Amino acid sequence: MGIGLVIAIITMIAAGIHAFTGALVVFMYLEQLEFFYAQAPNGLKSFGNALCMTSISLENYVSSLLVTMVTKISIEDHMSRSIPGNLNKDHLDKH
Repeated sequence: MGIGLVIAIITMIAAGIHAFTGALVVFMYLEQLEFFYAQAPNGLKSFGNALCMTSISLENYVSSLLVTMVTKISIEDHMSRSIPGNLNKDHLDKH
C-alpha cells in the first residue's frame, strides 16, 4: 500500500499522464482489497471488501460531481468551458 500511496501522490502532481493512474489502481486498490481481506475476521471478510469497493465508488462519484459543478459554473458565468465536451475539437491551450 505504501507504493500505491507514493504513486497516488505522483499521479496527483502529473494528472495528465494516465499511465500513473493505471499503476495506482494496480498497486493501491488491489493491495487495499487484499489488506482488508487478510486483516478482517472470517465472518467479516466480504463486508471489508464491500466497504473498500464502496469507498472507491464514492471517490468516483465525488470526482464526477466536481467535474459537473465546474462545467455548470463555467457555463453560467459565460466563460469558455473549463472541461470541453470534445477534447479533440476544443483545445484548452487555444482559449
